Amino acid sequence: MKKMLWYPVLLMVFVIQTYMMCPENVLSAPLAGQKETCLEEVRITKTEDPFREWNAKDAKDSSVVRAVDLNQQDFDMIPALRRYATAGIMLMGIEKGSREPAVSKRYFSPLTRADATRIEPGQRKDIGRLQPSSLGSPALRDVALFLLESQIIRTYWHVESVICLTGDYDSSDIYSASFIGIHKYFTNSYNEEKLVFSITVNKLTGIMTLEGR
Repeated sequence: MKKMLWYPVLLMVFVIQTYMMCPENVLSAPLAGQKETCLEEVRITKTEDPFREWNAKDAKDSSVVRAVDLNQQDFDMIPALRRYATAGIMLMGIEKGSREPAVSKRYFSPLTRADATRIEPGQRKDIGRLQPSSLGSPALRDVALFLLESQIIRTYWHVESVICLTGDYDSSDIYSASFIGIHKYFTNSYNEEKLVFSITVNKLTGIMTLEGR
């Protein structure tokens, strides 16, 4: 009986040790054979989730993200998102009292979070609107990457995801960024699942959309 109880523990230790010793092999295996060039890679982790403290509070809804004035007196900067600050203004901050994440109303409308791990090919989910006055600043590629790194678009279940920007398309009315990647999770063992999706911005309306591919 004692041996049977120890088996799940030993299995988990083995999986974690394998992951820690061979991270590159673990991460790259599902992407092997892909012909797309990785223009930029981002790793999105649970430890850097801006919603982690807010989600830990009972009965708190994080599906809709408020758009507010992110003044430094009331909001903390998120170190992992510092590179997306534009003209000294944060795109997202965490309210000091409640620990609720919010986005800058100068750049965004209220945003609805979407899940790239569950979206079907051809399915579209509108996230919200980029304010017309902010089109072009920040760059739309950075907007797409921000939606991922801020975890407004969810890309993993339990552990983390690794996402590659494989290409983007920019016309007078539409911007679109294409992504492939993996997300990692545990059931009785370590698992990886492929992600393939795009993020589009309609330049005429400012609507930002997640689309499964």
